[in-house]
Amino acid sequence: MDMDEKQAKDAKAARAAAAKARKEARRAFRRSIAAETEALGLPADTAVDIAASKSNANRPLPAPPPNLPANSCTICLFYQYKEPAWSNKQHKSALHHVTELARTHHITGRGRCAPEGLNCTLTASANDMRAFCYALREWDEEFQNTDFKLEDGIHDQNRFRTFTLRKTTELV
Repeated sequence: MDMDEKQAKDAKAARAAAAKARKEARRAFRRSIAAETEALGLPADTAVDIAASKSNANRPLPAPPPNLPANSCTICLFYQYKEPAWSNKQHKSALHHVTELARTHHITGRGRCAPEGLNCTLTASANDMRAFCYALREWDEEFQNTDFKLEDGIHDQNRFRTFTLRKTTELV
């Protein structure tokens, strides 16, 4: 066997060993995730959606997942501070406008509207929730900076019954 053949054979063996090591590392990682999932008492088929952990501020909202159950809703949590704070007239207008948007898009939930901004926990169908969020962004540019935290596929029994937006002096 000449030197070139030996080097080629050694390189092939090294690539095979590296591929095997990567495969073993993936298996070990899967086993550690399975053990963590079991320790937390979660179902074995629990999966983490990495894309859901990224902020959607200044970005389009994620599309609703396909095949959502008919008896499910979406929950949305968000807050947005207003700089500078709304004047009394703007605060009253914001309260009215957000309430109208909620009525238009069949939103239920709780919120606080203060001169310094808005803080809400809301429920609706996946499409209605996204339409509401985009309507807020269209109404006030400041909501482009909002990270709307959306969770789809929540059982309908967890849906809020009504929409309530409290006029407050502070968001806290």
